[in-house]
Amino acid sequence: MLPHIEYNLKATNYLTFSSALINPVPHSLKYLLILLISIGSLFIAPGSSGQTPIQANGPLITTESNLMVPMRDGVSIALDIYRPAQNGRYPTLYSSAPYPHTDDNTPPDNSALGPIAWFVSQGFNYVIASTRGTGLSEGNYEFLARDEQQDHYEIIEWIAGQAWSNGNVIGAGSNYYATAQWQMAIQNPPALNCIAPVNGIVQPYQDWAFPGGLADDDFLQGWYENSVRRANAFADLDTPSLVNYDLRLELLAHPLYDDYWQLRSSLPNTEAINVPVFIVDSWQENMGLSSNLMALDRLNSQHKMLILSSDTALMQNMDFLENHLLPYYRWCLQDSSVADFAVLPELRYQNNGETLLQAEDAWPPQESTYTALFLNRQELDPNAPARLDLETQANNIALSRYGSIDENSELEGITFISNPLANDLLIAGPIMLELYASSTETDTAFKVSLLEEINLEQITSNLDLPRFLMNVIETATSLAESSTQVLVSSGTLKASMRELTEDSDDNYQPRYMFTSNTPLVPSRTTRMNIAMQAIAHRFRAGSRIVLRIDQAEDDSLLETARQDSIYHSQRDPSRIWLPVLAGNLETLEPEPADDLSEISIDLQSELVSDPATGVRFNTDFTGELDNGEMTDALRQVMENPILFIRPAPETDPISETAPAPVTQPTE
Repeated sequence: MLPHIEYNLKATNYLTFSSALINPVPHSLKYLLILLISIGSLFIAPGSSGQTPIQANGPLITTESNLMVPMRDGVSIALDIYRPAQNGRYPTLYSSAPYPHTDDNTPPDNSALGPIAWFVSQGFNYVIASTRGTGLSEGNYEFLARDEQQDHYEIIEWIAGQAWSNGNVIGAGSNYYATAQWQMAIQNPPALNCIAPVNGIVQPYQDWAFPGGLADDDFLQGWYENSVRRANAFADLDTPSLVNYDLRLELLAHPLYDDYWQLRSSLPNTEAINVPVFIVDSWQENMGLSSNLMALDRLNSQHKMLILSSDTALMQNMDFLENHLLPYYRWCLQDSSVADFAVLPELRYQNNGETLLQAEDAWPPQESTYTALFLNRQELDPNAPARLDLETQANNIALSRYGSIDENSELEGITFISNPLANDLLIAGPIMLELYASSTETDTAFKVSLLEEINLEQITSNLDLPRFLMNVIETATSLAESSTQVLVSSGTLKASMRELTEDSDDNYQPRYMFTSNTPLVPSRTTRMNIAMQAIAHRFRAGSRIVLRIDQAEDDSLLETARQDSIYHSQRDPSRIWLPVLAGNLETLEPEPADDLSEISIDLQSELVSDPATGVRFNTDFTGELDNGEMTDALRQVMENPILFIRPAPETDPISETAPAPVTQPTE
């Protein structure tokens, strides 16, 4: 076991760390704080150096645009080739995606491929393919189909045979380019040395098209219609490509995990990979993170994983490129001058928003222990935040309703919030919401979000800066919000897709079958385990933990006006399970509010007595409140009409103020 070994990132500087610290701060303050902290770094970190700019200082580049290479079936694939101008035989980085190339010879520099000119300056050729049916490539595009997968094998072997190649090929790139790398590696072409998929996807159904069983419109509209079809149709080419593949129709025809999706999933075949694999992901771009962690456990070849906290796209992050990716590439080529990749810990990760690397030999860390926060509600007002506590409260209201409350009212979701944390809390691992819920319809969907509500005043008070800088910061924060919320983790689940695989019944990492629909029984309480993205995150002392549950939609649910109920009682204890690695969930009681029990209310005459002055006010006449003498306690009552009907503490709020829920057997 390698518990929490810390590695300093080689090129991390004080400004990078400070930017991560203040990332939750609203934009109105963020730039001011970055500027001030940068000035402050002159006092605290005079030896720190700036981040290396992305630039190519190496040899001139020889380029070939849209070189057509024939495949086994006569279809030709368009390749862009970038290589050092100096004659020689070099290793080659290879990437492929359904994006068009341009007719100019400018090496790309984007978030998916990285700085091509920089890679060439390091002594690599770089070959980029437009997958068949896109760009100038012939054939038909069919989204990760078998022909596309087999093309990778042939292109890799073609590269190895070229005069400018030394026969060594490495898979490169992020997102779709990374997904293609997995499909290269499961075929084991002889010339493929290794792969390094960055933010890749090994389960397109679960991570792209139907996360939680819910159709993702961003995948269809945001990616396919815009980044693929529109980009190809309006490419800067003499003959732009019209991609005719009807992905919408395929999604409608294959809403379950069937043969169509199994063919496109690399996860079941990862055991067959023979070459080294370096899986790279980030907490910020984490669509495929959970599946990549599963792939890490299944690989038989040499394999490692790195999870970074980076607001910059990883293929544009020079710290990552220079200190992690490039040394791995050189190790794959048996360069003895770099560290031995084989002896590195199997998993290294940064806590979200932090810079030190932690080392583990398993995920989640073995020291993580799961602790639950229970959902509670004492307020009748459905818009009022409910509570997260270490136990179910005895005076709990049994349920919270949201959705279509009635013909004239709709509540999109509900929020549960803890008291302020007494100490820092570090969590590391998957997160699960154990939810007891019902719906008025046979199907519904949930979007759940875990957030940290940060006390900005406490953060700024902890900055170790000169007094004159703190004065400026304190002045700025006094004009802004006193707190802000930062997303920590999220998850979605379509209720009819809740059936779990056999290996996830007794842990906190629910995995779903997605092979059949299981309708809800209307108004019957049903337990659902909702998987949320894995995370390593430190909650600051003084912060509050926030859980938001919203009604989610896709095309199959748009026409359904439904009301959902969340249960939180001793019988149906809805709770969120957190993997606590350090610290605890001890909270501080908030400062007591004004005592409203002394306010005398006569509902029949609608008169209110102020306990401080004895003055009686008629609640219908606001003119009497404009004399400037109203106390805070009275003002709180007047501005919160719900307090007028709040039951006494000894009254059962369910039996007295709301109809008792129908008790149905829990599914």
